[in-house]
Amino acid sequence: MLRSGIVSFLVFVTSSIPAFSQDSISISDFRYPETRAIDLKGGMSGSFLNSIDNVSYITSGIDSGKHATSSAHFVNGNIAADATFLMFHVNDVHTFDLNTSASFRYLETAREYGSSYNDNEEKDANLSVACSYLRYLGGDGPHFFGSYNLVYAFSYRQQSNSWESSERNVVFDDEGILGVGYGRIRDGTFVFQAVRIIERLREDGAIKSPLSHVQMVSLIDRIAHRREYTTNYERSEKYLVRDIVEELATSGAIDSNLVNAYSSLRVATGLRELIDTRFFGWRVAYGFGARGNIDRTSSYEGSEVDIQNKSMGDDFLHQFTAEFGHPLSLYTHLHSSLTVEFPRFRADLFTAVDFITTLTHQVGERFDVQLSYSFIKTQSTTARVQSTSYYREFTHTFSGSFVYFVEDQVSFKTSLSYMEDADYTTTPRFNRTSSFSFSFSMLYNII
Repeated sequence: MLRSGIVSFLVFVTSSIPAFSQDSISISDFRYPETRAIDLKGGMSGSFLNSIDNVSYITSGIDSGKHATSSAHFVNGNIAADATFLMFHVNDVHTFDLNTSASFRYLETAREYGSSYNDNEEKDANLSVACSYLRYLGGDGPHFFGSYNLVYAFSYRQQSNSWESSERNVVFDDEGILGVGYGRIRDGTFVFQAVRIIERLREDGAIKSPLSHVQMVSLIDRIAHRREYTTNYERSEKYLVRDIVEELATSGAIDSNLVNAYSSLRVATGLRELIDTRFFGWRVAYGFGARGNIDRTSSYEGSEVDIQNKSMGDDFLHQFTAEFGHPLSLYTHLHSSLTVEFPRFRADLFTAVDFITTLTHQVGERFDVQLSYSFIKTQSTTARVQSTSYYREFTHTFSGSFVYFVEDQVSFKTSLSYMEDADYTTTPRFNRTSSFSFSFSMLYNII
């Protein structure tokens, strides 16, 4: 019974696979083309409200019959500004990526009613920097890399009435790593996107014969420039679709006169399709760096001052990473990654182990199966003025999903997940949580 069920499942999967084998391309054929862009954006917004409420009324009680007035005054103003800077340069030899963002917000509200008043002031500032560089010394073997990440956040709250209080919080978290590695991981998702686009154009009759390897590579290279389009254009999709059609026409794959507005829309649909990432190859790396963390909150109420220090401190760190990806076929993919990070001197400060493996089988939009397992171990120590506390957590997660979709006919989705979580704290306290979840949805077009 089980054997016949497995055979039936394999027949169903095989029958669901479109006839793409004639297109001579593989996920592992992908190589990064030259892509680069620089972008700087800034914005500002604000609002102001001034409201005065005057009330005239006739009193009651002892002084009844007298005319009286009262007034309330409300003022609200806020202003916000933000800026982002992005620069990247990617090819098959090196990768450079810099992404920064900054924002500031100021808000003040004041309310006055008779002899009472309430004044609130808020200030928030945020800055983030993420920079990474990777360069290969030759082929897909030895390489060196570096990265730096910074997050700074400042917030200030003040309230004034009959009693004045304020709170100030500063968070500063940065990490820099330099390292060496061996091996190469590439993202072949663009290959599958190209295959899906070709399928749609073939269904519309715009493509009559299989594409050659050269024609497929030229299409994949064009799609791999997508980040340039999204960076340089506000409505990037229309320009990318236009250039994809021109690329296919130039290579002789299609006659551009046969591509109508509907076909262009189908190309755009192919670009929007949710496709699981296709990392392939293998890579191991070691990095050495430093991490710093400051998290301090100061509260003032009258003459009283309370300072809470949740900083994890500073230390050097070791980082080991291993990654493997392999396309079992154009539609079935296996990917695993492991990251181990721990301090150089204070082993109790923080450690992290992150492992995930995913097996995906996807045939366009019609059929998708994904199985994954992840293991995460984290440990952190928080230094306070009077005591030091620690927290350890272990998490195992098994998950799976199944999707079957036929446009305008039927849609069926189901997912299954099991998670086991255990954490230990200084108290001492041990907590173990097991959770099981199942969900499904089905839509059938009856008429």
